[in-house]
Amino acid sequence: MKSPIGTLFSALGSQMSIPDDQVPHYKEVPHHVAVEKARREWLAAKSYFDAVTDVGLVDYAIHLVEAAERKYMYLLRLARDGDAPAPATAVTTAAAPTKTAATAAAGSPKSAGV
Repeated sequence: MKSPIGTLFSALGSQMSIPDDQVPHYKEVPHHVAVEKARREWLAAKSYFDAVTDVGLVDYAIHLVEAAERKYMYLLRLARDGDAPAPATAVTTAAAPTKTAATAAAGSPKSAGV
């Protein structure tokens, strides 16, 4: 006999399933690819921070920069040590956005001084 908690989780699990085509798939990538991707993310976060004009987004921009920098430093350390396994990166099937928040903010008339 199932416990009430087990029955609840079974019912919730069946209602909250994600279709297979939307589940991210993970694959190992070489260290240099992961490090370069993390470096680009860090530079994009710094660019976004520089472009933020809304006071309400400053804390968010700071968080992005700090998180991206920590990820970049972590991956650099893994690559330097060489004995750690290659990091796994999510490969999603969803279409990538055409414009990031950093490029959208950088291209806005406010940030161009107009």
